[in-house]
Amino acid sequence: MKRIFTISLGLAILSSASLSILAAPPAVQSFDLTRFQYKAKNTAAFKGERVERINRINSLMYPLQTPAFAAEEPEYQPNVSFGPANNIGDLDGPNGEPWYYTAFYEYEVIPADYDNGIWFDDYILRSFRYDIYDTEANLVGSIKDIMRYEEDEERAVYYDLTPFVSRNFFNTSDDIELGVGFGVNSRTPGNNHYRTLIYSIGGPKDANGNDEPIMVFPELISDVAEGPASADGRDNFYIAFSNDVILPEEEEGADGSEPDSYWDYLTRQALTVNIMGRAENNEGPSLIHTQTIPLINLPGDQEGSPFMFNLNHDGKLYYLFNYLQKPLWERYDDPFLSDMVQRPDNNLQIFLYSIEGKSMNLLQTTLIPTIKDADDPGAIASFYSVGDMRYKEDVVFEGFGQPEGKADFYITRINYTPSSDSSTSSFYAYDYEGKKLRTYAEYCNSTLAISDLPGFEPQQMFVQVIGGAYQMTFIDLYSGNEAFATSNYYSISDLDEPEYIMANVDRTPVGDSYKYAFEMTYPVEIDEDSMLRVLWTNADGSFDHIDMVNVGEGVFYGQFYLSKESLEPGIFNNDDDQREYLYMVKRGVPGNDTTEDVGIGQPVSDLNPEGKTLLSVAAGEKGSLYGIVPYLYGENKHLNIYFFQENSKTNQAGLSMDIYNLPLKPFTGISSVENGNNSLRVNGSEVSAAGLISVYSPSGALIAKGNRHLNLSDLPKGFYIVEADGECAKIRL
Repeated sequence: MKRIFTISLGLAILSSASLSILAAPPAVQSFDLTRFQYKAKNTAAFKGERVERINRINSLMYPLQTPAFAAEEPEYQPNVSFGPANNIGDLDGPNGEPWYYTAFYEYEVIPADYDNGIWFDDYILRSFRYDIYDTEANLVGSIKDIMRYEEDEERAVYYDLTPFVSRNFFNTSDDIELGVGFGVNSRTPGNNHYRTLIYSIGGPKDANGNDEPIMVFPELISDVAEGPASADGRDNFYIAFSNDVILPEEEEGADGSEPDSYWDYLTRQALTVNIMGRAENNEGPSLIHTQTIPLINLPGDQEGSPFMFNLNHDGKLYYLFNYLQKPLWERYDDPFLSDMVQRPDNNLQIFLYSIEGKSMNLLQTTLIPTIKDADDPGAIASFYSVGDMRYKEDVVFEGFGQPEGKADFYITRINYTPSSDSSTSSFYAYDYEGKKLRTYAEYCNSTLAISDLPGFEPQQMFVQVIGGAYQMTFIDLYSGNEAFATSNYYSISDLDEPEYIMANVDRTPVGDSYKYAFEMTYPVEIDEDSMLRVLWTNADGSFDHIDMVNVGEGVFYGQFYLSKESLEPGIFNNDDDQREYLYMVKRGVPGNDTTEDVGIGQPVSDLNPEGKTLLSVAAGEKGSLYGIVPYLYGENKHLNIYFFQENSKTNQAGLSMDIYNLPLKPFTGISSVENGNNSLRVNGSEVSAAGLISVYSPSGALIAKGNRHLNLSDLPKGFYIVEADGECAKIRL
């Protein structure tokens, strides 16, 4: 039975904080709800938000240096290929497994009509099909349907599968549930129309064989959270839907404005936020919490700053809302925004809730004064938010000595200057009572989160212009101490010319400390081969060494993917103890303009005097490289490479994806391991041998290494493979 839900539901946030650079003053009239449509977790990607932030910072430092996407016959072939299709994506599958989908769309083409000022062909979506695959690339099932437009609707301008799989959420059936979200232009002035159609694989079909939605919501799914495991073993999701609404007209508008005034129009535009829990019967999911937020009260830049997100801490699920107590601006009546003045008596409200079962409990309310910066006279306003520095990690449950159950916050303040269309960002820590604890850095161009490491404080890099040069300052966030600072030209020694480095940087554990890896701005040429370089420093910023990766001839520029996970030896290959690097390059090719390649290579070393290319993938029959997404977490590590073959005239499917399982060369002794009888000894969680000991997961990932002795008691319970001195042992902890 199809059910039409008409309650206005809520809005959450995507996967990471947006870059703290503002392009224009907020204009709530153009708020784009689809920016907040729920997307799959994309924690590490050339097309991910951390890399976008890195590229934005680098474009400030080196405006003529464009980040881009090296070339031999590839040694490895993809394990799985998808496409071509109109779209390809990932799904959050059951038990955290990565699932996949391909999308196929059919359009009605409306030709250009130059006589009537229509300069381009228009494509009207008429039908869609999504094929769903599990983590082993087996087809799970498909859904297909026609597009049903309302009488006043023009065209769908946004449409895609919501990237998660559920069971027992929308009803109590065990069928797989999927949602398809739409944003549709309307011929009626006002907001766009949004809706989400819920289908189940194997569900009801109409007379023409099209799948019928089991439920329809007039909103978008914008947040999916997984709560603690339920006693009955069913999925325990919480889902937020979203819509923008016009609040009912009152006799007197906000701040005493007359009904139907421009200010009244602004203050009546709002978002509704509803959080829903799973269905207990076939009546559908249950409403748990509702929040309504006027658009003119949104935090930060009022366009992309997070105003709601979920987070987990110590096995509990929390939700955070943050928005202004009052409208950001004093009342103004000019639609052209010429008389905007920031309201002086205002606060950023932070509401922290815990969620258990079907109840949502307010744990904490914190007020942060939103004071316009008097030291920046050119700024039209100062915008405050939580979530724009480290996103969910802007909520700090421990680290500042706060009472148990209380959270402190990292707060971002953005000053926007309209005369130069520019902004600066300042970053602070506030406690649960709204008291400022730390000032980290002010008037920054941007900031970047550095990976957390066990035993060390969380750390952030702040980028500022000091003395005419860009300075990158690394600060330990709990103590506020500066770890080290460097300009974007790094001095290796007093005898060498400074080397330019990029903001593409992260740290990785080494022994009982850690080291930083920076991408260097310019490659060096050796015998016509281009060497991309990585500068390594110690934790205090002192020089350690430079790795050079041979990426071949004709390179215009390149880019590494650097993260704590990608810098672990053995993450991409398990043939030796060498570290590998994932990179993209753009090179010139005789007879062509440029080509883009993606590769994995080992640096120049005594073992490999010219370096070693493990994987090299270039544009080919599948089209040009479109995106590279490495998934370096959990047991199912893989590298997704997307290709795009453009055919704008017919809008045909042109997107393909190849998946390479990681490591490329897994540990080969897993299938035939025996307990060693010579130097290798295993006694419970204690492992000893005459020399180097390596420990692997069953999938072949290197997870521990030591010399002569290892204690594995800190590893999770399960099976492991131990290798030393040519011997292997399969152990269970």
